[in-house]
Amino acid sequence: GVHGVGRGVAAHAAHAVDPELHRIFTQEAMRLRLEPFETDDDGVIAEERAKWVRTTKRENAELAMWISNTAIHAVIHAAFAERPEAATDPRLARELTKLVVRYLRP
Repeated sequence: GVHGVGRGVAAHAAHAVDPELHRIFTQEAMRLRLEPFETDDDGVIAEERAKWVRTTKRENAELAMWISNTAIHAVIHAAFAERPEAATDPRLARELTKLVVRYLRP
C-alpha cells in the first residue's frame, strides 16, 4: 500500500554510497541523455508501486505514482547536489515519506 511506497524512499539511501560520484553521474547522465540503470531494489519498489496502482481508489493512480516518484528523485538528487549533509540524514527520508504518503492517499 501507500506505506510500502514510502519504504521505497528509504531504499534510495544507495545514493549515499558516494554522494560526489552520484552527483557527477546524475549531471553527466542528463547532459549525455543516458538511460537510467536499475538497482537490486528497483524491482521490489516497482512491484509495490504496481500493486498500489491496481488496488487504490485514488483518481489518476498512474499519474499520481509518476508524480510522487519524480518528486522523490528530484528531492534526493537536489539534496546530494545542494545539501549533502541533509542527503544522508534520516530526517530527509522521513519527510519524503510523509510527503508521498499524504499525497497518495485517496
